[in-house]
Amino acid sequence: MSGPLWNFEGSRFSYVPIAADDLDQLYAWLKRPHVAEWWDIDPKAEFLRDKQQQIMGDVWNGFVVHKQLKPVCYIETWRQGLSDEPWWPGERHGMVSVDMFIIDPADLYRGLGSKILADLAVCVLRDKDIDLVTIDPQPGNAAAIRCYQKAGFRVLGVYPTPDGPSLYLVKW
Repeated sequence: MSGPLWNFEGSRFSYVPIAADDLDQLYAWLKRPHVAEWWDIDPKAEFLRDKQQQIMGDVWNGFVVHKQLKPVCYIETWRQGLSDEPWWPGERHGMVSVDMFIIDPADLYRGLGSKILADLAVCVLRDKDIDLVTIDPQPGNAAAIRCYQKAGFRVLGVYPTPDGPSLYLVKW
């Protein structure tokens, strides 16, 4: 079982927790050109092993987001400040990081991503122990940055991460 689920009451979307049986489909979505351009994907066996470990942990949550029963987005959250190897400078308890992508390229540039991210941020920030949501696109991913800003996230700057430089955006 993955970490604590967020309170999705009143959400405009359905957040379905990812399970081990969903990982082959998730891997296929990650290989789609519009996603693979921005997501570094491990070889399949390593990917499946790592995601299965995340599902069993208590820090990470992965969801397939549905709109009117159609899967439209994959989104994952994890609590910061629980690792011996921080991702961000100043990482602490009370922070939740997010990664996401739109599944179908036909759904891109329609405002769906910003609506989902804004909705998720409201749900996450209902948790009394969370006061900050972060997301970290690559600095060259202009479409994602616009999406996240439309969802109310503010740019703090470019920071080094284990995956290379990332633009750090936050929402309180």
